[in-house]
Amino acid sequence: MSKLIDSGELPADPASATPRLIKLEDVLAYEERQREVRYSALVETAGDDAYGDDEEPATTAADLRRMRADLAERRRAERRD
Repeated sequence: MSKLIDSGELPADPASATPRLIKLEDVLAYEERQREVRYSALVETAGDDAYGDDEEPATTAADLRRMRADLAERRRAERRD
């Protein structure tokens, strides 16, 4: 977190030295930006080969989102075990 705050990617209250105070909405916005970056990279690397003959890009994008959600759920389950 400190690196993100120091680089300016994640805003923090400048009046707080230690511990640094971070707004939840800023953390959630940062996570959403990172998610979009990762998703965009995934879609770009998939290229045209990812689309079937009868599939629309939106359908494939929805499939990729579902796969990502499934993977995230498996990772959460592994952490709980």
